Amino acid sequence: MQEEQLHWLRQWYSNSPDYVIALTLSWEIIWQNRDCPMLPKDTDCCQSLGLKKDMPPVRGTYALCYAGELYSFQLDLPDTDSAQMILIRISEKPYSHLEWSNSAWRNEADNRSAVLRSQVFGISNAASTLYNMIEEISDEFPQLQDKSMVQIDIIKGNCCQMLREAVLLSEQAKYQVPEAIIRTPLFLDRELSNFVKSCQKVLGRNIRIQMETDSYLGIQVNRQRLIHALLCMIQFLKKKQSDMNLLQIQAQRQEECILLTIVASSNGVDAATPRHTAFQPMHTTPLLSPEEKILRMFGQTYGVVILSSSTEDRTTYTMRFPVCDEPADLSVETFWSNPDDHAFSLYEIMLSHISEYRFY
Repeated sequence: MQEEQLHWLRQWYSNSPDYVIALTLSWEIIWQNRDCPMLPKDTDCCQSLGLKKDMPPVRGTYALCYAGELYSFQLDLPDTDSAQMILIRISEKPYSHLEWSNSAWRNEADNRSAVLRSQVFGISNAASTLYNMIEEISDEFPQLQDKSMVQIDIIKGNCCQMLREAVLLSEQAKYQVPEAIIRTPLFLDRELSNFVKSCQKVLGRNIRIQMETDSYLGIQVNRQRLIHALLCMIQFLKKKQSDMNLLQIQAQRQEECILLTIVASSNGVDAATPRHTAFQPMHTTPLLSPEEKILRMFGQTYGVVILSSSTEDRTTYTMRFPVCDEPADLSVETFWSNPDDHAFSLYEIMLSHISEYRFY
């Protein structure tokens, strides 16, 4: 009976894009259509799938966490009379990919993001109106201005925090839109120069940036996706190195690749304590953060290898770009625009919460 079942499984699932694994009732693999990274050899399959050996297998749809992403899998018992084996079908793509590749889901996410932005802008505009009113009476009531400005600044900072979640959500959706990920030949050194200037306006003296780059480092990526990826990396570095107040950026060519290294460290000065409200996660999971997902998408889309290392006093991230050696396609000048979201610039939205940035 088992050989007959395996024969039909091979016929049906040999070319399936999903990972299909047949196991005995004692959870030993007897056939799979290809190697499955979620269930490597010499591992306890039942434990890897998050199931219990002392409980009988039950048909249904489940989820497992692998490399920071959630994957769907189906458990089936092919022989309905007396189960002879367990059949597992694991989705090739994680939940996040299935969601973002669904245009209806993306449209719904865009609509919800637009509603959030509209409401946040209403709060921000009210704070700006209040600021102007207090300024008009500042000569008569200077004490009122001093106390109120601090509170209004906190409101603006919290608006940025709420908008940042919408920006991160929107950025993930961009990778499913072909025109949003079109590659453009760029000089990385020129892009970094403008990027650092824009960051420093928000980070101020609390997080200093030192940069050293070679000239004419040709790469081929989408400029906006590059900006967002670098901003996500700075945020992630801050999470990993909470006392970070120094960023050292170095870009150079090494043989057939462009190497961008960003080191976060503390120079002995206490890091600034954010004045804006800190959002605390409701629970902790091994899942990737939105920033990590965007960095992963960026790397997979443009063939960029991202590596990391850390010690007690510093965290280092390295991005290895393929070289673009087509000088005819490379622009000598960088046509740089500072992306904004109406009331706030992209840099204020993404970085104000990690610095003592003042909106007024």
